[in-house]
Amino acid sequence: MKYGLSGACASMLLCLAGAQPALASPSVYMTAPDEPRAVTVKGVGDGRADDSAAIQQAIDQAATAGGGIVFLPAGTYRISRTLFLYPGVRIFGIGAQRPIILLGANTPGFQRGVAHMLMLGAFAGGGGILR
Repeated sequence: MKYGLSGACASMLLCLAGAQPALASPSVYMTAPDEPRAVTVKGVGDGRADDSAAIQQAIDQAATAGGGIVFLPAGTYRISRTLFLYPGVRIFGIGAQRPIILLGANTPGFQRGVAHMLMLGAFAGGGGILR
């Protein structure tokens, strides 16, 4: 199933390591709303472990179901590669503080800003491929 590009998915909070310290603000959703089809990210969220695969797996799972909600629990999630967010998939932070997505310092391939930390595009199946 293919989807077109959507700018509405760009509401994720992305912070750069080495910039000012990332501080989480209070969250709107203290607990996850009752949404049986929602996918919850199973990352570490300590700011040191690489949570790229866990976040992408949750996004892909929601996209495979034709779109849906991904819950990202409070924490600091370090990423080391581009995340692909697809139309129809929404990410909501849950917990007392909003989650922070942090690009690790000196991550190879990300030395020129945030332009490729998050890619919006069409989902072409479980492989997370943009077309």
